[in-house]
Amino acid sequence: GIIVSWTADAQLHRYCNSGPYREGGSKPPVLSSGLWYLSRHPNYVGEQVFWWSLALFAVAREDYIALVGPAINSLVLLQVTHMTEAHMLGTWKSERRKREYREYARRTPAWVPLLPTTIFPTYQKEGRSD
Repeated sequence: GIIVSWTADAQLHRYCNSGPYREGGSKPPVLSSGLWYLSRHPNYVGEQVFWWSLALFAVAREDYIALVGPAINSLVLLQVTHMTEAHMLGTWKSERRKREYREYARRTPAWVPLLPTTIFPTYQKEGRSD
């Protein structure tokens, strides 16, 4: 989990530091390669794997209260996922970039690879889409 999260954050860092997005420039409008090809938020996936794996070790010792922390963390990250996507789409000026992100969101699950994308729909500036 930690390696997944670190790798995703490193890929995002490289993308963000490759210069600002410009129409017609060489930087792609959306990071959709590497782990970001499999999930719109692979850094969150890595974090969830880490916390849930610790909770499962505790459950193996019949310490079921250990499930509360990862469950709350998952709910918070679900809300943060929606807020992050709404903020991006609301602040980006490029219509092409917004359009490409919506297409990326249509084909890429928010968290867990292979889950349908409709579980965590993307947002438009005006509200929900999909």
